Amino acid sequence: MNKTINALKTTDQILEFYPVLTQLFDYVIKESIQESFSDLLSKGIKFVGLYVDDKPIGFMQYQVANNLENYKYLVLDELVIDSEYRGQGFGTKLLEYLENQAKVLNLSGIRLLSGVKREKAHEFYIKNGYEFKSKWFAKKIAKPDSNT
Repeated sequence: MNKTINALKTTDQILEFYPVLTQLFDYVIKESIQESFSDLLSKGIKFVGLYVDDKPIGFMQYQVANNLENYKYLVLDELVIDSEYRGQGFGTKLLEYLENQAKVLNLSGIRLLSGVKREKAHEFYIKNGYEFKSKWFAKKIAKPDSNT
Protein backbone atom coordinates (compact mmCIF):
# COMPACT_ATOMS: atom_id res chain seq x y z
CA MET A 1 0.00 0.00 0.00
CA ASN A 2 1.63 3.21 -1.23
CA LYS A 3 0.67 6.33 0.81
CA THR A 4 1.48 9.86 -0.34
CA ILE A 5 0.57 13.27 1.06
CA ASN A 6 0.65 16.18 -1.38
CA ALA A 7 -0.16 19.88 -1.31
CA LEU A 8 -3.19 20.55 -3.54
CA LYS A 9 -2.69 23.66 -5.65
CA THR A 10 -5.23 23.41 -8.48
CA THR A 11 -8.98 23.17 -8.70
CA ASP A 12 -8.67 19.87 -10.56
CA GLN A 13 -6.63 18.42 -7.66
CA ILE A 14 -9.26 19.54 -5.14
CA LEU A 15 -12.09 18.10 -7.23
CA GLU A 16 -10.41 14.67 -7.12
CA PHE A 17 -11.45 14.71 -3.45
CA TYR A 18 -15.07 15.67 -4.09
CA PRO A 19 -16.44 12.20 -3.13
CA VAL A 20 -14.47 12.39 0.13
CA LEU A 21 -15.59 15.96 0.86
CA THR A 22 -19.24 14.96 0.50
CA GLN A 23 -18.71 12.67 3.51
CA LEU A 24 -17.87 15.74 5.61
CA PHE A 25 -20.32 18.20 4.06
CA ASP A 26 -23.54 16.82 2.68
CA TYR A 27 -24.15 20.18 1.03
CA VAL A 28 -20.81 20.79 -0.76
CA ILE A 29 -21.26 21.67 -4.42
CA LYS A 30 -18.57 21.31 -7.07
CA GLU A 31 -19.32 24.77 -8.41
CA SER A 32 -18.79 26.36 -4.99
CA ILE A 33 -15.40 24.64 -4.72
CA GLN A 34 -14.43 25.96 -8.13
CA GLU A 35 -15.58 29.49 -7.21
CA SER A 36 -13.89 29.70 -3.81
CA PHE A 37 -10.66 27.72 -4.27
CA SER A 38 -8.53 30.41 -5.94
CA ASP A 39 -9.67 33.03 -3.43
CA LEU A 40 -8.86 30.79 -0.47
CA LEU A 41 -5.47 29.86 -1.93
CA SER A 42 -4.62 33.55 -2.46
CA LYS A 43 -5.37 34.16 1.24
CA GLY A 44 -2.76 31.59 2.28
CA ILE A 45 -5.09 28.71 3.03
CA LYS A 46 -3.41 25.36 2.43
CA PHE A 47 -4.97 22.19 1.06
CA VAL A 48 -3.49 18.71 1.43
CA GLY A 49 -4.50 15.39 -0.08
CA LEU A 50 -3.72 11.88 1.11
CA TYR A 51 -3.56 9.20 -1.56
CA VAL A 52 -3.41 5.43 -1.17
CA ASP A 53 -2.20 3.72 -4.34
CA ASP A 54 -3.06 6.95 -6.21
CA LYS A 55 -6.66 6.93 -4.90
CA PRO A 56 -7.67 10.16 -3.09
CA ILE A 57 -8.81 9.09 0.39
CA GLY A 58 -8.01 11.97 2.78
CA PHE A 59 -8.33 15.75 2.66
CA MET A 60 -7.14 18.51 4.98
CA GLN A 61 -7.42 22.31 4.90
CA TYR A 62 -5.47 24.58 7.25
CA GLN A 63 -4.08 28.08 7.68
CA VAL A 64 -1.71 30.11 9.81
CA ALA A 65 -3.33 32.51 12.27
CA ASN A 66 -2.24 34.80 15.05
CA ASN A 67 -3.76 37.05 17.67
CA LEU A 68 -2.94 40.36 19.34
CA GLU A 69 -0.65 38.62 21.82
CA ASN A 70 1.46 37.48 18.85
CA TYR A 71 0.51 33.87 19.49
CA LYS A 72 0.95 32.25 16.08
CA TYR A 73 -0.63 28.88 15.41
CA LEU A 74 -2.17 26.66 12.74
CA VAL A 75 -5.91 26.38 12.40
CA LEU A 76 -7.16 23.05 11.10
CA ASP A 77 -10.25 23.96 9.09
CA GLU A 78 -11.17 20.58 7.63
CA LEU A 79 -10.01 16.99 7.92
CA VAL A 80 -11.82 14.02 6.43
CA ILE A 81 -10.88 10.45 5.56
CA ASP A 82 -12.95 8.32 3.19
CA SER A 83 -15.24 6.14 5.33
CA GLU A 84 -13.76 2.95 3.81
CA TYR A 85 -10.32 3.91 5.18
CA ARG A 86 -11.18 5.25 8.65
CA GLY A 87 -9.64 3.60 11.68
CA GLN A 88 -6.48 2.63 9.78
CA GLY A 89 -4.22 5.48 10.89
CA PHE A 90 -4.66 7.75 7.86
CA GLY A 91 -6.19 10.62 9.84
CA THR A 92 -3.27 10.40 12.26
CA LYS A 93 -0.88 10.63 9.29
CA LEU A 94 -2.53 13.89 8.22
CA LEU A 95 -2.29 15.25 11.77
CA GLU A 96 1.40 14.30 11.88
CA TYR A 97 1.88 16.20 8.61
CA LEU A 98 0.10 19.22 10.13
CA GLU A 99 2.14 19.06 13.33
CA ASN A 100 5.33 18.92 11.28
CA GLN A 101 4.21 22.04 9.38
CA ALA A 102 3.67 23.83 12.69
CA LYS A 103 7.21 22.90 13.76
CA VAL A 104 8.75 23.97 10.44
CA LEU A 105 6.97 27.33 10.70
CA ASN A 106 7.98 27.67 14.38
CA LEU A 107 4.36 28.06 15.49
CA SER A 108 3.03 27.67 19.01
CA GLY A 109 0.31 25.10 18.40
CA ILE A 110 -2.71 23.93 16.48
CA ARG A 111 -6.35 24.81 16.99
CA LEU A 112 -9.44 23.28 15.47
CA LEU A 113 -13.20 23.32 15.73
CA SER A 114 -15.31 20.19 15.55
CA GLY A 115 -19.08 20.01 15.38
CA VAL A 116 -20.89 19.20 18.62
CA LYS A 117 -22.36 15.94 17.29
CA ARG A 118 -19.10 14.61 15.79
CA GLU A 119 -18.27 12.43 18.80
CA LYS A 120 -16.07 9.99 16.87
CA ALA A 121 -14.04 12.92 15.56
CA HIS A 122 -13.67 14.21 19.13
CA GLU A 123 -12.40 10.81 20.27
CA PHE A 124 -9.95 10.81 17.35
CA TYR A 125 -8.51 14.21 18.26
CA ILE A 126 -8.21 13.33 21.96
CA LYS A 127 -6.49 10.04 21.05
CA ASN A 128 -3.99 12.12 19.05
CA GLY A 129 -3.13 14.40 21.99
CA TYR A 130 -5.56 17.28 21.45
CA GLU A 131 -7.36 18.75 24.45
CA PHE A 132 -10.89 20.12 24.73
CA LYS A 133 -10.31 23.80 25.49
CA SER A 134 -13.42 25.85 24.80
CA LYS A 135 -16.94 26.13 23.50
CA TRP A 136 -17.58 27.80 20.19
CA PHE A 137 -20.64 29.88 19.40
CA ALA A 138 -22.16 30.86 16.07
CA LYS A 139 -24.95 33.08 14.85
CA LYS A 140 -26.28 33.26 11.32
CA ILE A 141 -26.72 36.73 9.91
CA ALA A 142 -29.35 37.21 7.24
CA LYS A 143 -28.12 38.65 3.98
CA PRO A 144 -29.38 42.17 3.27
CA ASP A 145 -32.44 42.28 1.06
CA SER A 146 -31.26 43.11 -2.45
CA ASN A 147 -34.51 44.97 -3.20
CA THR A 148 -33.83 47.81 -0.78
